[in-house]
Amino acid sequence: MQIQITGQKLELTPALRDYVQGKITKLEEFFSGIQKVEVVLEARANYDDNQRQVAEIRAWLSGKKVIQAQEAGQDAYAAFDLALDEAKRQVEKHKEKLGHEKKREAQKLKIESRLKSPGLPPEL
Repeated sequence: MQIQITGQKLELTPALRDYVQGKITKLEEFFSGIQKVEVVLEARANYDDNQRQVAEIRAWLSGKKVIQAQEAGQDAYAAFDLALDEAKRQVEKHKEKLGHEKKREAQKLKIESRLKSPGLPPEL
């Protein structure tokens, strides 16, 4: 999995980079088909102090699927954690959909094979 971490209007310290790198690699525990992940940490001029730091995560998954999560927080760590939670939720949902799709395909193949074989009932 390729990981790209960038900071916009924000100094990307080694501690912050290591924190993000460590957390992002845990996404592979949920789904092994992640090819590339981009993390953008940004400081924005905002009136609300709780929304100044923004983290955006984009992940390219197998099956031509891209997920995006963007969250804001008081600091870069909090914003990243919120965005990571959203990305995990989306990855789990994608994995669940793939599992259902595989089951449907297997069911379809099973029915087709029963229809082609003489002597077997077509119902399950």
